Amino acid sequence: MHGGHAVSRTDEPRRDLSWPLRWTALGTLAGALAGCEGLRAPSVEVLDAKVVEVTDEAMRVDIALDLRNPNAEPLELKEFTYSFNVNGNRMFQGKRSAHATLSRTGAKRLNIPAVIRFDRAGWTETRPKEVTWSVNGSLVYLTPGALAEILLDINVRKPRAPLRGRGTVAIP
Repeated sequence: MHGGHAVSRTDEPRRDLSWPLRWTALGTLAGALAGCEGLRAPSVEVLDAKVVEVTDEAMRVDIALDLRNPNAEPLELKEFTYSFNVNGNRMFQGKRSAHATLSRTGAKRLNIPAVIRFDRAGWTETRPKEVTWSVNGSLVYLTPGALAEILLDINVRKPRAPLRGRGTVAIP
């Protein structure tokens, strides 16, 4: 006591107890994610592209995909993000909800759309009979477990499978 007041000792270092808690939480998170690491990404094979609808202003192309799950656990497919190019020029960029689950060691075929505006492609007077196309993008999928879903929702971990393909398509 000094003059009736308690004196605190400043010569002792203060212990920050939050660091051990942070390392414990980080270790728990790393361990939980390690459980997801044994899973492999689904394969996405681009099969072809077909013109399915034509108007005076544009055409819709469906891109056929073959999706395969190599795992013994089902995978929920969340979203495709992709661009569609015609003769080397980007004509369409989009996102499409996948609305599907790949069963364990299962396969599924899905189509994703692309719309080609004729004015943007420079086809206001005449259209070519055939064009070269390519698609590039990814498929976001969800690995099993509540933690994986939370990490996906808060954009910490978004597992992706590549989506790439090319070919030619006839224009009606």
